[in-house]
Amino acid sequence: MKVFIVGADSLTERMFLSRNWDVVDTLANADLVCFLGGEDVTPTLYDETNLASHCNWMRDVEEMAIWDEIRELNLPTVGICRGGQFLNVMNGGKMYQNVDGHCYGNHDVIVDEVYYDCTSTHHQMMDPAPSGVVIGVADEATRVLDHNGVNRFSDHRDIEIVWYPENRSLCFQPHPEYNGKRDQTEELFFELIKNLIGLGV
Repeated sequence: MKVFIVGADSLTERMFLSRNWDVVDTLANADLVCFLGGEDVTPTLYDETNLASHCNWMRDVEEMAIWDEIRELNLPTVGICRGGQFLNVMNGGKMYQNVDGHCYGNHDVIVDEVYYDCTSTHHQMMDPAPSGVVIGVADEATRVLDHNGVNRFSDHRDIEIVWYPENRSLCFQPHPEYNGKRDQTEELFFELIKNLIGLGV
């Protein structure tokens, strides 16, 4: 299997290589495209003003151009942390611009009633479009800055993993690349790539 990684990240590259994936430098040679973590997605892309986001507009522009190429090639995508948030927005979703309690460390992510101890550090949360399927949630509901700028408790568990079947986009909030070994986060990441996208062994 061949992956094109958008941007440079040695940890993510090493993770894929350890799973016997080839890292390629062109979209035309890829079976999968991976978007990485980083700055928040610019809120104007989901029709909101900036309430609590730290953005990089040039990165958004560059990655939107890559997204257009991906759609022309009909390639599946996976996004880690900010990369997952970006894919959520490209598929019509929104973002809660601030959530409490997820900035550092590990917390449980629940998938099919199984609890995974995941490295998941983020201050925003995906709000999927109707076409998005929520695959994984945190083990808690925290305070969110909602779309009206109100800080309130979420009315559902914090969303961590979303799947968009039409475009084959997997939005994965946790960081499978952080620990440098095969932990539960990494195992879950590649299990979902295999089961949802159909790539890997």
